[in-house]
Amino acid sequence: MKATVRVLAFVTAGAVCVLAGPGLASAQVQGDPAAAAAAAVHVSDAGPAPEGWGTASLSVLTINSYQFETLSASTVYAGDGTNGRYVTSGPTCFEAPVVLPTGAIIHHTDLEACDASATGDVASVLFRCNLGTCANNYSLSSTGSGGCARTAGAPPAVLFTVENNSFIYTLQVCTGVLGSANAFKGVRIFYRLQVSPAPATATFPLDVPTTHPFFRFVEAMAASGLTGGCGTDSFCPDQPVTRGQLSVFLASALGLHFPD
Repeated sequence: MKATVRVLAFVTAGAVCVLAGPGLASAQVQGDPAAAAAAAVHVSDAGPAPEGWGTASLSVLTINSYQFETLSASTVYAGDGTNGRYVTSGPTCFEAPVVLPTGAIIHHTDLEACDASATGDVASVLFRCNLGTCANNYSLSSTGSGGCARTAGAPPAVLFTVENNSFIYTLQVCTGVLGSANAFKGVRIFYRLQVSPAPATATFPLDVPTTHPFFRFVEAMAASGLTGGCGTDSFCPDQPVTRGQLSVFLASALGLHFPD
């Protein structure tokens, strides 16, 4: 596999760290939802694309059917390890919380279900709610094909960014009919991590102005509290770093904590 080089700069007071890794060119556009959609990786019944890491590719959150709770106390359900859960009496809907990193762009969902009913589909809906008002996003239904399938949803016209300070995210699945003909195994939520958008002004205008190629990434580090620069209005992006300084950067970035 041919690799390109990514350079990332990290600074705390008085020092700078530069790390190398793959894919800088693509990283510079990954915060743009339109660009994310254009570079989308889709899944299908033939199988998923390989899961990636960081901002370069899609990550996935899998919520198994046994992690869901019924929406009604009168719902009675059963299940097995092969096809998942189904409702035997009462309302046919389940619900589960969705916990994703703040700033992640939700790309699409897919539903793994067994649908042998001619009168109802298994359906999943991802909601985002704020102060009692919920928006219906990323709806997906089974095809009623008579068997078990993994149904992949296409990205919607507008992708949204996870904002945990403002919204609560909930996933709902309804089997549509009673009985084992309709069961669901789980839902996958595909998302893409992103670096914070660039601000209008520079924290370190003397050597990392808004036109600097690393401006957005340096500002993300500054906003997170991981860098204080190397002096007033300066970041010193070209200075070398010692191993001791590197340990400060990595321990702070990862939040390393061990009990006494």
